[in-house]
Amino acid sequence: MTEIHTLTGLPAEDRGPRHVQAGGRNPLFVALTISTVILTVMNLAAAVYLLKAAGEVRTVEQRLAELAEVESRIKARLEGMNNGLQNQFDEQNATLQVRFDDIERAFSALDKSLADMRRAEVWAPPPADPASALMMPPMEEAGVEAPAAIARPPAAKKPAARPAPEASAAYQRFESTDGKVYYRKIR
Repeated sequence: MTEIHTLTGLPAEDRGPRHVQAGGRNPLFVALTISTVILTVMNLAAAVYLLKAAGEVRTVEQRLAELAEVESRIKARLEGMNNGLQNQFDEQNATLQVRFDDIERAFSALDKSLADMRRAEVWAPPPADPASALMMPPMEEAGVEAPAAIARPPAAKKPAARPAPEASAAYQRFESTDGKVYYRKIR
């Protein structure tokens, strides 16, 4: 029998299994190799994204720690400002209380001096004639000292009342009990 040898010098029967292709690669082996390469690339991408996320989480944690410090500083400043404002309000309250007490004492002194003046009958009934009121001597000339709390207010000048405008013949004038004037058109 004659044997056919290949270029390598081995007989053709001893070259291996027959399902192996001419390139020497098994399709199952190629598919498994490609899938492992794809899975490796995906794992590497996931690892990169996880590292980025871990770095971002660390920076957020640092910022939160700084935020807590900032919050405590702001809280301390607000408490200091609140204490300062509260002290100012307390001082203003004490000042107002002192002023109210002074005003109350002045009013009680005024009431007492008015009562003393009434007892001494210094106050005369007002004259019926306003012209004779101008001829009355002031209190200092009558021998009575006016208390310091009493000051004569200047005479208030009342503006002269304006005359009512002349109503047109087309309107009727009404005056209510409270002094308001209304006009109604006559039809």
